[in-house]
Amino acid sequence: MPLAYPVYPMKSIIIAQSIYSLVTAALFTIYWRLWVYNHDVFKVLSDMQFGEKGYTLGVRFQVEENIRAMKLLRCFVIFNTVFIFINCFFGIMALEVFDTETPGGQLILQTFDLLIAVYTLSMLVICLYYVDEWGEQFLVSFFSMIGRNMQGNAKNAVKPLNSVQETDFYFNYYRQSW
Repeated sequence: MPLAYPVYPMKSIIIAQSIYSLVTAALFTIYWRLWVYNHDVFKVLSDMQFGEKGYTLGVRFQVEENIRAMKLLRCFVIFNTVFIFINCFFGIMALEVFDTETPGGQLILQTFDLLIAVYTLSMLVICLYYVDEWGEQFLVSFFSMIGRNMQGNAKNAVKPLNSVQETDFYFNYYRQSW
């Protein structure tokens, strides 16, 4: 493709963005199938009794962890899919529709460039928002960097458990969950 770019720049860009869009659509489809499969397995495991047809707590725990990890992945996949299509749209608009020498073309071209930077920053924001521990740790670190303590943090109000209380709490929680 690099040899064809100087000769057919718009055709090369449209082909590259079409391939990029197809790969993104395939990624979304694969994610969706994995999501449906894990939920179906979880439903089957919820109806089974312990030890029946290879069902163990480890299997159920693994399926629950898959679903939990896929909740974070869902945000990335949806954001990535939407972003790719918006980016392809702005790329085609900037390089095919508008003349890049006009002010309108320059504005679209700059928007296209800024979208690439915003994408990277958005991934960080998604991680901090959807993973509570990361978000809390970021806020604590950020406020300590500027010399302030976070007031009213709910974790500070919880009294630590001793090892016996922690063990009892752990087994009671899993006894009720399974």
